[in-house]
Amino acid sequence: MKSRSIARPKTPAPFPLFRLDGPCREGAEIIKALAHPLRLRIAARLAAGPATVNQLAEELGMAQAAVSQQLAVLRGRKLAGPARAGERGPYRILERRVRHMLRCLHGCIEERSREERA
Repeated sequence: MKSRSIARPKTPAPFPLFRLDGPCREGAEIIKALAHPLRLRIAARLAAGPATVNQLAEELGMAQAAVSQQLAVLRGRKLAGPARAGERGPYRILERRVRHMLRCLHGCIEERSREERA
C-alpha cells in the first residue's frame, strides 16, 4: 500500500520590509503621520490634486491654523510639500506610492462599510 503524504500549506514569504528594523520604523512613522483624522483628510484631499492652506481649510471646514499645524506634520515626514520645488503655495502629496496607499485605505473603508450594511 502506498502512503500518501499530507500536503502542508506553504508559508507565505514575508515582505522584505518585515525583516529589517529600520524600514519598519520608517513605515511606522509614515502610518503615525497619517493616523490623525485631520491629517488623513488633508492627505486624501491632496492626493486628488494640489491645494493651498486656505483651500484646504475651506474645503474641510477647519480653521486655517489647524490645517497649517497638521500640514506641518505631513511636511515633516516628507509626505506633503509644495507643488513646485522651492515655492510656497499649493501643496501636494510628494510620493506616488502614498497616493496609492490612500486609495487602498479608501477601498478598505468602503469594503467594511458595505459589509456592515449587508
